[in-house]
Amino acid sequence: MNTTRIVIADDESHITHLLSHKLKQAGHDVLVANDGQEAFDLISKILPDLVITDFQMPVMDGYEIAVKLKNQAKTQQIPLMMLTGLGHKLTPQQLIATNIKHLISKPFSARNLICKATTLLKQTQQTNQSCHWYGQNAYGERAA
Repeated sequence: MNTTRIVIADDESHITHLLSHKLKQAGHDVLVANDGQEAFDLISKILPDLVITDFQMPVMDGYEIAVKLKNQAKTQQIPLMMLTGLGHKLTPQQLIATNIKHLISKPFSARNLICKATTLLKQTQQTNQSCHWYGQNAYGERAA
């Protein structure tokens, strides 16, 4: 099995350090961005398997990143997990406009977040394998 790539986007260094450490321990390749624009550029370049982003960040917020990713063919299938302030919610319409799979309120359990990330990655890999079985990858491109 190939190593999965995860981008963590948060302007709080203690959060990126904690999550990066835990996800690397779980066997993932982790890249970190400190603001929304940096995250968007990195995600568009490397096409990670998962994005974990904070909602509130400088330059571009996490929701804005999610919408932009959903609107690009090459990034529209990348799943996201969004970290939010306590009690912050997104409407069903906002979720439809993105590929956000989990909203996680701060403070959060790192163990719970890693568990959700692992489960989401497994589901995504199963979907991608099913698409390849029928001659297409998850982006609708013909499989080699």
